[in-house]
Amino acid sequence: DEYEVRVYDAEREQTLVAAIELVSPSNKDRPSARRQFAAKCAALLANRVSVVVIDFVTERTANLYGDLLD
Repeated sequence: DEYEVRVYDAEREQTLVAAIELVSPSNKDRPSARRQFAAKCAALLANRVSVVVIDFVTERTANLYGDLLD
């Protein structure tokens, strides 16, 4: 499953300015899923979109923030 909230600036032609990414268990269950999630967030940041990552998954200990920084 994929969960996200996107915020658009109506004054600038519906430009995406922010996104809230909610981490799901499937984002953390295997290295390829973690890389895909990190790549998605990195692409948003590269397009000057503010990103908030909310990780409430406690049964898996992968560090998605570290993956994003890498």
